[in-house]
Amino acid sequence: MIHAPARSSYTISSAMAYMLAFMVPFAILVLHAFYYYPFFADDAFISLRYSERLIEGKGLNWNDGEYVEGYSNLLWVLSTALLGYFGMDLVAAGRAVGFLASAFAMLSFCYYHQRRYLGVASLFMTNLAFALTAPVAIWMMGGLEASLAMALLAWVFVLAHDVLERADRHKAIICGVLLGCVNLCRPEGPIFTVAIAGSIFLVAGKQRWKLLFPLALMCGVSFIFFASQLSFRLAYYGDWVANTFYVKVAFTESRLINGLMYCLKGLASLLPLILVAVIKLDVITKNPEFTAEKRSFKFLSIVCALWIIVLAIGGGDIFPGYRHILLIIPALILMVMQSLSIIYSKGTQFSSHVFYGYVLLCFLWLQVTFEENDKARQEQWVWDTKELSDYLKTEYGKEQPLVAVTLAGVIPFFSQLPSVDMYGLNDAYITKHRDEDTGYGKFGEGFIGHELFNSKYVLSRKPDIIIFHAGNKDPLYGMGKEPDFIRHYVSKKIKLPSYTAEIWLRKDSTKLAGK
Repeated sequence: MIHAPARSSYTISSAMAYMLAFMVPFAILVLHAFYYYPFFADDAFISLRYSERLIEGKGLNWNDGEYVEGYSNLLWVLSTALLGYFGMDLVAAGRAVGFLASAFAMLSFCYYHQRRYLGVASLFMTNLAFALTAPVAIWMMGGLEASLAMALLAWVFVLAHDVLERADRHKAIICGVLLGCVNLCRPEGPIFTVAIAGSIFLVAGKQRWKLLFPLALMCGVSFIFFASQLSFRLAYYGDWVANTFYVKVAFTESRLINGLMYCLKGLASLLPLILVAVIKLDVITKNPEFTAEKRSFKFLSIVCALWIIVLAIGGGDIFPGYRHILLIIPALILMVMQSLSIIYSKGTQFSSHVFYGYVLLCFLWLQVTFEENDKARQEQWVWDTKELSDYLKTEYGKEQPLVAVTLAGVIPFFSQLPSVDMYGLNDAYITKHRDEDTGYGKFGEGFIGHELFNSKYVLSRKPDIIIFHAGNKDPLYGMGKEPDFIRHYVSKKIKLPSYTAEIWLRKDSTKLAGK
C-alpha cells in the first residue's frame, strides 16, 4: 500500500487541493440534501418526544408514569436533547446532527487518503460520489440516527485498517469506543463489532494471532458500552430489549422475501459505484504490489456481505432512501477510492476523468429515478399532519386529554398531549399481549411496525380522542364495530388549511366537556 510522503513535501497548493476535495463535494451534498427538503420521518418525532421530555426533566419516558423504551437510538436521542437543551429547535437539532455526522464521515475519507496518499483526484471523485448518494442526502435531512451510525462506522472502517496492518492497540481502543457508540445508536451495533473483528481476523493471514489482543481490546471496549446500556435498560425500563424489538422483529418467510427484495433494490441503486469498486479487482488480487489493498477489499466486502445477510433476514426497512443500506456505504466508498487510485495511476488524467464522469452521471440518474429515493421527496404528509397536531395543542392543550394515535411521531410530539400508541411501539402492554391482537393478522406477515393492534385494550384506556393516521382514515381493524367505540365515541370533522381531518371524541370525557 502506498503511504503518505514525508510531511515536508506538502505545499500550500496541496493543502488547498485537499480543502477543495472536501469543501466542494460537501457543498454539493448540502444542495443534494435540500433537494429532499422538507422530508422528515414520522418516527423521528418519536425520538424527539423522548428528547423533549428529557430536557423538561420528565425522564426518558413516553407519558408521565409510563416507562417504555419506544426508541432504539439512545445516542441520537441524547445528541438532539443536548442541542435542544441549549435552545435549538428539536427538528433543527435532528437535522443539524445529520449534517455534522455526514461531514464527519467525509472527513474520515480524507484521513484515509492522507494516510495512504492515493491521489487527490481519487479523493475528490470519491467524495463527489458520496455527495451524490441519495441515502446519504436523504438521511442527512430525515431526522433519524442512520447518518450518525454511518459516520461512526466510517471512522471504524478507516481506523480498523491500522489494526489490520500493524496490530495498533491504540486504534483498536478507538475503534472499540466508536463501535460502542454505534451500539448506543442502533440495536444492531454488536453485530458490527463481531463482523468487523471477525473479518479482520479472517483476512489477516499468518499475522492473525498477533491481532488477538488488539481485537479483544476492541470488542471489550465495545461490550462495556453495550453492558452499560443494558444495565440502564433493566433498571429503568425493566426489560432486556427495547420495546421496538417486540414490534418489529420476526423471523418469517415473508420478512425474508421482503428483506431480500429490499437489499437487491438497494444494491441496484448503487450499482455504478459497486462496479467502480470491483473494476480493478483483478489487478488488486494478482499484483503483489497491492497485497494490503487485497486484504482491505476482503475485510470491507466481508463486513458488507454479513450486514446484507442480517438486513435480509430482518425484513429490510419501511422508510424511503435505503436507510439501513447507508450503514455500509462508507465501506463501499473506501473500496471505490482504492480502485480509483489505480485507475488514475494507470491511465491518463483526461481519460480517467471522462470514464468516472460518465459513471457519476449514470449514478446520479439512478439516485434521482429510483422509487425508494423519490418517495422521500413525495412524503410530505407529516407536515400536513402537523396542522392537526397544532390544532389539538391549541384546542385541548390546557386540558391534556389522552389521545390514541396510529401516527406515534408527529401528533404526540407537536400536540404535546399524553398519548396511546395503538401500534404498540411505545406501549408495553400491546407488545407483551400479542395473543389479544386484533390487528393485521399473523405477526411477521405485514408492514413492519404496523402489525400489532389491540382494540379492546385501547378502548379500556378510555382515550378522550382517537385519531386514525392523520385523521384521514376510517377506524382501523374493525375498531369501528366495537360496542364500546360505537357507544362512547362521536366523529368530529376539522377543516385544516391542507385537508379536512376526522377525529373521534369520547362523549363522556370530562376533559372535553364544552368542546
